[in-house]
Amino acid sequence: MGQDNPRAVPVVQAVDLTPTPYRDLKNPYDGDPQAVTVGRQLFKTYCAACHGDRADAKGAVIRVAGTPVDFTDQLQISFMTDGYAFWRIKEGGQELLKSQMPGYKQHFSDNQIWQIVAYLKSLGPKDTWGMDWLLAQHDELQRSRMVFTAKNCTACHALNGLGGTAAPDLATAHLKHDETWRTEHFKDPIQALPTFAMMPPRETSAADIHALRSFLHHLREEAAAKSAGSGSHEHEEK
Repeated sequence: MGQDNPRAVPVVQAVDLTPTPYRDLKNPYDGDPQAVTVGRQLFKTYCAACHGDRADAKGAVIRVAGTPVDFTDQLQISFMTDGYAFWRIKEGGQELLKSQMPGYKQHFSDNQIWQIVAYLKSLGPKDTWGMDWLLAQHDELQRSRMVFTAKNCTACHALNGLGGTAAPDLATAHLKHDETWRTEHFKDPIQALPTFAMMPPRETSAADIHALRSFLHHLREEAAAKSAGSGSHEHEEK
């Protein structure tokens, strides 16, 4: 997942965070070559410093905490929609998602934002955006992965070295706390770990907690399988 870009966070971006006013918006410039050209220039002027000149999160001038979205990575954009992209560019992600993405509503008109979205959408294969959203509703692992992303867990945690560095890598680190502690941590991080107040409380439902526990369980099983496979391979070599 995202292996072509070593800086990519190997989780998809959940679209269910998109506020209602933006959720169902469609780009009036979708597929318009002239809009794509204008959007490309706007992106290179205002966005490339973080996202890279080719929107691939490589070669960015400014190094930010976490990882900018790689718009050429099919996995990272497969859950993105027109409304989500428009919302993030206009409002930013600093308040709700705690990311460093600023809002540009004071700098761009709505038409300019749509032109940028048209450019970003032109970078991948046709119909790549949002193509897996309906399928994911019937896939427990994908749903749990989306909750993990929606709660912005990768702001602090990494997965196999990709993501935040303020908390343990959940794909490789030993989980020293039991299920009860983790459940309380999901409900109220500050109460569970008062000395680390970076992560604010989330509105976490019982379904969200189940999803997060399922995702961590999947990571443990995946790590164990890799460890077993590695040990078997070393035995064969000896």
